[in-house]
Amino acid sequence: MLCDDDDVITPTLVLLAAAALGALLLVRRHQPPVEDATTTTLVPAEPEAPPPAKTRRIDSDVAAAQRRHCVPLVRWMNAVEVRSPLYLVSAQFGADESGVLLPTAKLQVEGAFANLQRALRDGGRTIRDIAKLTVYLVHGRCSLAEYRTVEARYIPRDALPAVTIVYVVALATENILVQIEAVAA
Repeated sequence: MLCDDDDVITPTLVLLAAAALGALLLVRRHQPPVEDATTTTLVPAEPEAPPPAKTRRIDSDVAAAQRRHCVPLVRWMNAVEVRSPLYLVSAQFGADESGVLLPTAKLQVEGAFANLQRALRDGGRTIRDIAKLTVYLVHGRCSLAEYRTVEARYIPRDALPAVTIVYVVALATENILVQIEAVAA
């Protein structure tokens, strides 16, 4: 015995046994059809249910009432339930593919969304998989109208995520005017 302390060994053995049982059940579930010992009939494997939707968009009367104060400035979904592993995209900003910062606020928003699409694609996701966006705009240098014009072209109305827009004094460098973070499922 490696250790005389039953308080350490017992939980460890329980975890190992549970892991082994789980692996055995997983292997058994995914086996091809097998022949029943009493007859020559094949017993089909249990059919798998289709995977559930990754997200469910939730809206409410309260959210609709809140929107009266913001429309047409902001589009958002009140809540998004995530039913699959999260994919977190750090802040994307308006640089072209070679890393050169784009010259205007509107072009930077375009660049940020293009970079966001690439980051999502790298993880096997699309814009429609976004559950939450956090957008940072430099106050006085990137307007909500400039952001919204571009955002409306990238995010379909039937796939609106939960959104938070924050005005800031500055971002990582003086000339970055917008950053967009995303949580996708």
